[in-house]
Amino acid sequence: MHRTTVVLPPHLKAAALEQARDAGISFGEFLRRAVEKAIAESGQRRRRRRDSFLDDTAVFKGKTPQDLARRHDAHLYSEP
Repeated sequence: MHRTTVVLPPHLKAAALEQARDAGISFGEFLRRAVEKAIAESGQRRRRRRDSFLDDTAVFKGKTPQDLARRHDAHLYSEP
């Protein structure tokens, strides 16, 4: 492990210390778990993120039009 210095506002450190105490773990372990959880959740959000424009199967059946970028309003909002 590597030692790292983290600067926290007093209210945040107090809340973290209290939660660590309640969980029966050290402050350092609490921070490690919090960072691991944040990274895992970030990865899940990234994997779930989809492109609502291009993934809209109601609009794009088959091949994407060649002029999609230039005429996207016409492709999305005009009648077929």
